[in-house]
Amino acid sequence: MPPSIIDKQLLLKWYLEDGLTDAQIAANLNIDRTAVVHSRKSLNLPSRNKIIFEHKFEHVLNTIKERFAVERVGSNDLIVHNKSVKTFISNYTENGHSKFRLTEKPDSGLVENKNFRLLDNGWYSPVWKNKCDVVMFVQYMHSDHMNFWMFSAQELDDLALQNLSLKADENLKYSSYMNRWSIFCV
Repeated sequence: MPPSIIDKQLLLKWYLEDGLTDAQIAANLNIDRTAVVHSRKSLNLPSRNKIIFEHKFEHVLNTIKERFAVERVGSNDLIVHNKSVKTFISNYTENGHSKFRLTEKPDSGLVENKNFRLLDNGWYSPVWKNKCDVVMFVQYMHSDHMNFWMFSAQELDDLALQNLSLKADENLKYSSYMNRWSIFCV
């Protein structure tokens, strides 16, 4: 990849402090937007939305790291940018998949109510839209590398899943939900 035409610190300042988009930066420099994108990529920087997310919500990442260090798997309830977020954390397996169970066993003591619906098989499924705004699945590989999938609660309700197996692969069914940082910027 060719070297960047924009300094890394300046690019970060424009994203984080000035709130500029790639198109706005390009217009200010009188260059094509793709030149800004190529510069960002040559500097090994992620997307603008991910940069903003990691900057603004660093405490979320730290909470996930701390939780994983204790339990290795689990879930958290967080508030991110005025949105209620249910976060599920899972190990990275050798084949690259992380598995998440989204239902509760029949003997879990639950009853059907506004937060849980009884499925035909006797298990209970959360009614996500009554529990949170966003559901985030985290594939924890190590403290410096995690993969994220974000679903709105309504999307997850519409999918009606009992289990979810995720892998960092752009050709798989749920790849459009991976690194979907824009869900927090709406």
